Amino acid sequence: EGFFDVPDYPTAADIDSVSPDNPVFLRRIGGHSGWANSAALDAAGIDQDTPDPDGGMVVRDSNGDATGMLLETAADLVAVVTPDTDTPEYTERYIRAALDQYRRWGLTGVHDAGSSLRDIATLKKLLEADELPLRVYSMAQGDAAVQHYLANGPEIGLGDDRLTIRSIKIMIDGALGARGAELSQPYSDAPETSGLQQMSDDEIDVIFAAARGQGFQVNGHVIGDYGVQRLLDAIERNAVPADERFRLEHASIISPANLPRIVELGAIASMQPVFIGEYQRWGVDRVGDERAPWILPIRDLLATGARVATSTDYPASDSGDPRTTLN
Repeated sequence: EGFFDVPDYPTAADIDSVSPDNPVFLRRIGGHSGWANSAALDAAGIDQDTPDPDGGMVVRDSNGDATGMLLETAADLVAVVTPDTDTPEYTERYIRAALDQYRRWGLTGVHDAGSSLRDIATLKKLLEADELPLRVYSMAQGDAAVQHYLANGPEIGLGDDRLTIRSIKIMIDGALGARGAELSQPYSDAPETSGLQQMSDDEIDVIFAAARGQGFQVNGHVIGDYGVQRLLDAIERNAVPADERFRLEHASIISPANLPRIVELGAIASMQPVFIGEYQRWGVDRVGDERAPWILPIRDLLATGARVATSTDYPASDSGDPRTTLN
């Protein structure tokens, strides 16, 4: 909606005008929200009595009716009645297409910041057939994948060092565009909310302890300044040494007080310069003029001596070409 003439949430009625009978459900590019028409809301049984799930929100109008926008985990309420694309065939088709594109770009390795068990099984299948053309560093994500690897330990350097799974990806907050990123103060353009917490501090500590016990790196999705602070607090609270290379995935909004903590705690800030253009369209609206300098303060962070990685965050960005992060 950042590209719309009026950059506001769309509604079910907008889709109803072209598809009144067939259920329609669309995911926002970052995967942190969904847009459903009335038929899809009905199929999922979403009405005035539907409670917000943990870590999610059903956007409602003044009458309490669902507008069609479902934020963070609320999008799963409709996803359960959509056609199942989580099949081995579907997964292999798209992983092959991605790998082929990376090969044409001349890449020799990628980080997959969120691999399900099915994704990893597909990569292993390609590896066994000698059809994995580059090195893949997979971050296990999702309850099934995380629990499997915490129980069984890392897999490092499989197939002539082409596949490694020694990282756990966790979601601590949501996205700035969908107003799910955790802020220390309310959103400037939605003062009724400060974002949506995806994991509690206790849950983070449990993952930290289990992952460290098995030799896993932990990479935490944090976008809002409060999400960044909570992850840094967890790293400090658990006395994680720098050589374990825990990462802040995105770190899109960093308060001045937390800039020096990143280097002091030995964390890695994995940031996406490609989002600077996107955030310019609506970032100041979300956080206001006073906090605007906190958005992607990459130069300020580099000045502290912190370790900074860059990535595309594709498909949540417009391009999966990492060369765009090197300009």
